[in-house]
Amino acid sequence: MLHPAYPCGFELIAAGRPDYIVLQHAPARKSFDDFPQYPLPPLDRYIQLVELLSGRRPIAITINSQGLTREEALEKAREIEETYGILTRVPLYEEVEDIARMILDDAEGKPRTTEEVGALVAP
Repeated sequence: MLHPAYPCGFELIAAGRPDYIVLQHAPARKSFDDFPQYPLPPLDRYIQLVELLSGRRPIAITINSQGLTREEALEKAREIEETYGILTRVPLYEEVEDIARMILDDAEGKPRTTEEVGALVAP
């Protein structure tokens, strides 16, 4: 969303005002592609930006596991869930059906209890 040279999700979120956003995070990356002089902002900055532009928290976060072992990626996903309370998955190593289910249930107006959401986020 904040790449210094390429149009990104910023414009799509601002113009499209989507109902649901799944935020992709690459924890092993230290800088923007092709721009090593620009460090990547922390994840919380991206979450804040999504909230500001869309008026909603990301419904989920997915992990780009490039540069991480399977164990590191899964551990990072659990850390993010614990820190932010947002369902987080590593698509290369985990199913994402629960993310799709949350979106569909919400779109159909099916309310979720705190326990149901907690069960999805629990490791």
